[in-house]
Amino acid sequence: NWVEFLEYEVSRSRRYDNPLCLLKLHVIIDDQPESLDDEDIKQSIKDTLMDELRWADMIGNTSHGSFLMVLPETPVSALEQLSVKLGKAITAAVSALTKSTQVDVIFGRAYWQKHDDGTKMLARARKDLVDKLEEKANNIN
Repeated sequence: NWVEFLEYEVSRSRRYDNPLCLLKLHVIIDDQPESLDDEDIKQSIKDTLMDELRWADMIGNTSHGSFLMVLPETPVSALEQLSVKLGKAITAAVSALTKSTQVDVIFGRAYWQKHDDGTKMLARARKDLVDKLEEKANNIN
């Protein structure tokens, strides 16, 4: 139902010219991309997101460890500060739970543009996330 929520918010943005942003998030623990298979870690991330975001924001997660946040009324200018805030909170929560030495929180971003639909926004957020994950992998190797 988060896809329906996204389409509803895209429609609102189109109609009223309101800002709308997406954040797609992936967490890598100790350089192990598959580290989010643990349900306790996923729940800790979800709880942290729920604590840090507004009631109007929607949080969804995928089966492969990514989280999607639909952020109505959020201007693109706020994404950097929000990403830093969320990154710190998630890093602290996951580190406390796992006693890991390294937690990387990586965000893919997208914002509503004229003629967008939810699919286009999701594709841009996904591409941004994949590009950043590839860049991180190249820096490790």
